[in-house]
Amino acid sequence: MVVVLIYVNINVQVIEGVLGEVNERRMEEAYQKKCSVLCELRGVFGGIAKKKTQNVLVTRVWLN
Repeated sequence: MVVVLIYVNINVQVIEGVLGEVNERRMEEAYQKKCSVLCELRGVFGGIAKKKTQNVLVTRVWLN
């Protein structure tokens, strides 16, 4: 019984680690998509703005 509890505990920890990595990758991909949309909008509306910037800097990540 003790061996089964240890095995289940190890499996739960492994699954939590994998899910954490998946969520992290998902958020990275979401931010990459948002940045690409911002770059496209800048390309479309870039002539209107007087100040042109070369880079987009993300300083904080808000989690819901």
